[in-house]
Amino acid sequence: MSSGLRLFSLNGLAMRVPDPKGAAKRRSKGSRPLRGMGRGEILAVAMELFAQHGYDGVSTADIAAAAGLSQSVVLYHFSSKENLWRDAMRGLFAKVNTQSLIDQDAYKELDVTARLRVAIRQFAHRSAQAPEFARVVTREGMAGGPRLRWLTEDLSPPMLDIFHRLIEEGTASGAFKPCSPGHMTMVIHTVTNIIFLLAPLTEIVTGQSPFSPEVIEHHTDTVVDLVLNGLAVRPATGPEKASKAGRPSPKKSLR
Repeated sequence: MSSGLRLFSLNGLAMRVPDPKGAAKRRSKGSRPLRGMGRGEILAVAMELFAQHGYDGVSTADIAAAAGLSQSVVLYHFSSKENLWRDAMRGLFAKVNTQSLIDQDAYKELDVTARLRVAIRQFAHRSAQAPEFARVVTREGMAGGPRLRWLTEDLSPPMLDIFHRLIEEGTASGAFKPCSPGHMTMVIHTVTNIIFLLAPLTEIVTGQSPFSPEVIEHHTDTVVDLVLNGLAVRPATGPEKASKAGRPSPKKSLR
């Protein structure tokens, strides 16, 4: 019977050291899928690996090895890689979901500009705490296909809708200048997450970690200023004002 040790020679001296393959075999044979054990750890490891390597670049064996568990334990909890990926994505998207914010009475009492400001700030801080979100969205957004459709139809609507509805409301009320709510939602998501998605490049360019509290706060302020100033309605000045002044007033029937 194998002892799980192997002979190793160093400068002519024979030594017995643990055999990692033997140890893996013993763990595999001795592992038992116990309820309530390993699920949270598996999800955390899977979330990170899927974010780094994409769905096709990760196997349940990879996840099991990284979690220090046998593959049978992983499959006991999730039955398939797709089920594991979906559960990992549910947990990841929940970290950045701002739905709980818009249900608060204090938030509902704010004007549309203040609500958009608060929503962007919440989204930016939550994105900083879950940088895997930007990586997953970028990978799946570039690849397209059934997984992206599932993400956008089942998980993303609360995050997309909050910005879409606020911009729609602001443009309808005259608080924001006319724009495409969908396009502006994409701008908010992209500008917010870019420094976390490209963290190594951000550190080279700025000399600071994008995950330091000071940088997160500064970045959040910058995103808020860019979006709100971009949407702000300003009175026309100079040549533009003169040009508009010379135009006939539109008829009410054309509004």
